[in-house]
Amino acid sequence: MFRPLDRTLMRPKGDSTVERDRGAGSLPHHYRAVATATAMLLITCAVFGFQVERDPVQWTLKAETPASAVIAGERFKVRVIASIDQGWHVYSLDQPDGGPIPTRIVLAEGQPFKLVDEVEAPVARVEFDPFFNLETQLFEGEAVFLVPISVASGAPAGRQKLEIHVTFQTCNDEKCLAPKLVRLTTTIEIAPPVEPQSSRPPGPKEPGA
Repeated sequence: MFRPLDRTLMRPKGDSTVERDRGAGSLPHHYRAVATATAMLLITCAVFGFQVERDPVQWTLKAETPASAVIAGERFKVRVIASIDQGWHVYSLDQPDGGPIPTRIVLAEGQPFKLVDEVEAPVARVEFDPFFNLETQLFEGEAVFLVPISVASGAPAGRQKLEIHVTFQTCNDEKCLAPKLVRLTTTIEIAPPVEPQSSRPPGPKEPGA
C-alpha cells in the first residue's frame, strides 16, 4: 500500500532559520524577488502610461421634459446619444439573421416609467460587412435615438431615477469587440397628483340674496 511521504524527513539540514522566518510571517528570498519584480513592472507601466484601451463609443442620456414637473400619465422623450470614435461603428436596431448584434434600448424594470412606443432611430448607413458576409446597417460618428416614455400611474412625487439599458456591438475594419451593456441614468421631477375638484352642486340661495 502507498505510504504518504513525511515532509519533515525531506527537510534539508540547517533549514531551521527558514522555518522560523515563515512562522514570523516573512517570505523566503525567491518569493521576495518575485514580489519585487512584479512591483517594478507595475511602476514601469504607470511611468510609461500603459492603460486599458478606451471604449470607442461613449453614451449619454438627455431628457426632453417640460419646464415644470411631469405628472402621472404624461409623456416625454429622452435622447440616447452614441458618440462614436473615428474608424468605428455600431449597428442599427434591425439586423438580418446571422449578422452582428443589433443595438437594443430598453427601460430597466422596477421604476415609475414605461416605454409607450418604438424607439426612433436615425437613418442607418447600409454597407456590406466582410466579417458577417452580408449587408448590415450601421452608424458612424454620432447616432441619436429618441425613446418615448410615460410616467406610470401612481408614481411617487419628487425626483425619480430613470434608468435605460443599451446593448450594442462595436466594430472597425479590423476587428469586432464583444457585445456590451451600458446603464444610463437621469432624474425626472414628478409632480404630486392633482386633487379632483368637488362636483357638489351649489346650495340654494339665501332669501334676499
